[in-house]
Amino acid sequence: TAGAGLPDDRQRLFDLTKTVTDGEQTVAVQRLDRFVVGYRDGGRIIRFGRQALSWGNGLVFQPLDFINPFAPTAIDKEYKTGEDMLYVQFAFPSSKDLQVIVVPRRDFVTHDIEGRESTYAAKLRTRTGDFDLDVLAARHFNENLAGFGLARSVGGAVWRMDALYMVINDTSGDNAWSLVTNVDYSWIWGGRNWYGYVEYFRNGLGENDRTRYATPNPALAERIVRGELFTLARDYAALGAQVELHPLFNAFGSLIWNLNDGSYFLQIRGVYDWRQNVQLSGGVNIGFGDRGDEFGGIPVTGINAFVAPGRSVYLRAAYYF
Repeated sequence: TAGAGLPDDRQRLFDLTKTVTDGEQTVAVQRLDRFVVGYRDGGRIIRFGRQALSWGNGLVFQPLDFINPFAPTAIDKEYKTGEDMLYVQFAFPSSKDLQVIVVPRRDFVTHDIEGRESTYAAKLRTRTGDFDLDVLAARHFNENLAGFGLARSVGGAVWRMDALYMVINDTSGDNAWSLVTNVDYSWIWGGRNWYGYVEYFRNGLGENDRTRYATPNPALAERIVRGELFTLARDYAALGAQVELHPLFNAFGSLIWNLNDGSYFLQIRGVYDWRQNVQLSGGVNIGFGDRGDEFGGIPVTGINAFVAPGRSVYLRAAYYF
């Protein structure tokens, strides 16, 4: 099931997934994705079990959300896959809060809970002057991480930035910074409501040379396998816009641009609120680039084939209850 892109519980604390069928053409699983017990007392919250967590200020790329981030090209971001964790939150006066998490994981081979596979992290959120400030420290898969995030209003827009420092435990001995910064803004034009954003992402582990895409450095490859990173290059820009064509219909367009090789990935979709509790959406996803580029097709070593994000057309219906 892992090869099909479906979640599995081989490293999670609890095994709550069962494979229904795993054939050449189809794979199906059934999964319990929320199972939490918790306690709340004023500004203190304790939860244990399978739950979702999102950290960071990125709109498309999320260096501070290293537990289980959405892929930059994800279509549905309404529901996030759960992780087994202990979550503790303390709220303080003056808009401060501290979040602490422990995410125990199992070894793939022995299936034993291992500290080197687990995550221990804390994030403090506070307000300083005109800025919202996040400060983060973590021990994640036996590596030390430290980061911070900033956000503030600028002339009616909102500016954000996150930065993450990673102490890499591999033979290279190199450490790395990743950074994301963005601005988004809402306005009225032509009698319609508009929304737009622009974002820059610096992947400190990314490759500058496209000939390395097929065999990326070990630190990058490990994070791709774990589902923490989804891109290969060093520098990216993301652009997006939304227009309300009708009170019940919105059109969206987004573009992810690899600034190192010039390839890009385009997504266009429309969302129609058909009924009070039914939403219809549809769109296209298309990658553009030359052979050898990330979105044009990366050659597979040893065979005459290329790997690239697939071009797709989709229709989706969502019922809310």
